Order: sequence, then C-alpha cells, then structure tokens
Amino acid sequence: MICYFESMSASLDTFNAILCRSCGLKPEDVEPDASLVQDLGVDSIDMMDLLYGLEREYKIHFALGEFEARARKEAAPAVFEVEQVLTPEGLATLRRMLPEVPERLYPAGMIVQQIPLLFTPRVLARLVDEKVAEHQRRQD
Repeated sequence: MICYFESMSASLDTFNAILCRSCGLKPEDVEPDASLVQDLGVDSIDMMDLLYGLEREYKIHFALGEFEARARKEAAPAVFEVEQVLTPEGLATLRRMLPEVPERLYPAGMIVQQIPLLFTPRVLARLVDEKVAEHQRRQD
C-alpha cells in the first residue's frame, strides 16, 4: 500500500484500487508525487472515470472547475490570470494550495488549462480526504 500521508481518513487501499483500475495503472508504477497526466499518462477520459469512482466510493462530489474556482477566489483581490496565463500571484496561490506539488511540475508560462498537470496521487488523496472530512462534518 502506498502511504501518501499519515492523516488521511479515507482508505488508502481503496483509493489506490480506484486510481489503478480507472487509469489502467499497476500499483507498483504509482509514485505519490508523479503527475497523473505527464508521468502516469492519465488522459481526460481516465480522469473522469477516476473522479466518478472516487465520488461513488466516498460519497463526495468533484465539480468540474471547482479547484480552479477555489484558486481564483483565494487569489482575490489579486488577478489570477491574464489571457489564460497565470500571473505571479496566481502561481503563488497554487503553490500555497498545493504545497506537496514538486516544483518540476510547474511549467514556465503556465496557463490555466495546465492546472491538471499539477495533480498527483498525493494531491488527489488529500483533496479526497478534505471532501470526506467536509461530508462527515455536514452529517454531524
């Protein structure tokens, strides 16, 4: 079992199984800090399948564009992007929101459409954990 971080409340075995099944990956090939897109070859169809599997298993919801919208809100009042190119403030916001993302995954002149390149198994596991915790708080 890959341990992304100590405090995750969602089952890592289940998370890994969904990740591997949805994306056609072998567990031994999945590194916590590998880019899902660049390093592991996850395409948009795989990503949709992965998010759907995580939603079903953990009873959570990932809205398309939710992460970008949250980043824009956190960057305010600074400008997040200009003509789809992230501003220095936009990049700083992403780095604050995703402290676990290796610097090598931030491309020079990053555009908004490249934000998914930052998603790694570690990032996705943390986002699932946050969603699960949020869901549990609402249930209490």
